[in-house]
Amino acid sequence: MYRKRNIGVDSRGFICKEGSLGRVRSPYTAVVRYLVQAMAEARAGDPSDQIHSLYLYGSVPKGTARPGVSDLDLTAVAHAGRFDHRSAAFLDRLAQSLTSRFPFLTKVDIPTCSVDDVLSDANRYSWGFWVKVICTRVSGSDLGAQLPRYRPNWDLALGLNADIGDYVQSVRRRLGQARSTEGDRQADDAIEVADLCRSIGRKLTRAAFCLVMPVEECWTSDLKVAARMVTTHYPSWQADVATTLRWASRPDGDVPEMTRVVEELGEAIVAGCEGRGGAAIPPSSSRSGR
Repeated sequence: MYRKRNIGVDSRGFICKEGSLGRVRSPYTAVVRYLVQAMAEARAGDPSDQIHSLYLYGSVPKGTARPGVSDLDLTAVAHAGRFDHRSAAFLDRLAQSLTSRFPFLTKVDIPTCSVDDVLSDANRYSWGFWVKVICTRVSGSDLGAQLPRYRPNWDLALGLNADIGDYVQSVRRRLGQARSTEGDRQADDAIEVADLCRSIGRKLTRAAFCLVMPVEECWTSDLKVAARMVTTHYPSWQADVATTLRWASRPDGDVPEMTRVVEELGEAIVAGCEGRGGAAIPPSSSRSGR
């Protein structure tokens, strides 16, 4: 008999926080100490600073980061509205100082939002879920403590996939433009296409997982685990999900194949969401060799 995996949830069925400072491994522990000190000094020097709190997410708080391979992913939350020029400049300097001081960091990303963004009911399944589950507080007051816990149900699945239709249409337009200029593509354009390929791989793998998450009653942001679960429930998607999983880490920039996968798998995921969990329309099975 098929058994649900129930991973990523506690004994009551709530999704567990993905990371913690206790999981951070050397040499990233030194990075965390530096962040804490830098934020403390910034607040001491400028009590009116706009930064409410700073969070880690990704491989570092999960304890899976690899020096020279992994990015440092941070989220900065403003007290209100957007960061002013002074606070934005501080975040830029912080990112630059991190890559200079810790050369094993391949890149530092710092997306930003506001306290209202995180606590708003309208953003419950975007910024709210992000801070509650995905992020680990480094400095400031933890907004996650003010948010409700999440279960891997259809409300969450559809909330996380709320933008999938717009995403698919936007990507189809961008791929159409890429096809029209393919013969004249320059090096910078090739890099942009590869970045888009990686984005498609990550987005569609995660979006497909959201269609099986409520059935499995589990949570994972591990794309390999997510892909295995998807193909258990949608075996006809196996080849396309294997492709999106590969693109997530090794994008090849194959524009015709990217277009096909977005038009077939992407639209099938959209159909599954629009059906509020009904059977999604599988990609075409008429292609030879797939």
